[in-house]
Amino acid sequence: MASTTAVRVALVGIGGHGQVYVDELLDRPRDTDFTIVGGIDPAPEGCSRLTELRESGVPLFDSLEAFYDSGGEADLVMIVSPIHFHRSQTELALANGASVLCEKPLCATIQDAHSMLAAEEAAAALTGGGPPGSRSRALGIGE
Repeated sequence: MASTTAVRVALVGIGGHGQVYVDELLDRPRDTDFTIVGGIDPAPEGCSRLTELRESGVPLFDSLEAFYDSGGEADLVMIVSPIHFHRSQTELALANGASVLCEKPLCATIQDAHSMLAAEEAAAALTGGGPPGSRSRALGIGE
């Protein structure tokens, strides 16, 4: 049974490996309980389904900061960007009340990991990460 409130998903990184996430999200049945509220990538032309995202009305942003500066709101931010951005993007999403699913590896340094953990502990949100197969069924993606 569908819930009355769709989970608002922002996807950071829609090209490269992010394409896997784009495919999974766009290929889900339309009655799935989520909506894509933002595609975030400084080079969105790297996404082979960019036209479909645009035709679906998904707003595009060149950074997570631009998404939030525009008034964007997300319940879940999926981070599939280069590793050196994971910490800052995770912390920004958590500070804005979103839960975070961060592609592996989680971060570049142990200091980044400690900082991300502190941000999660201070937020009213959750973080997760790992290879696609370990999270797909948990989120109902890729079943």
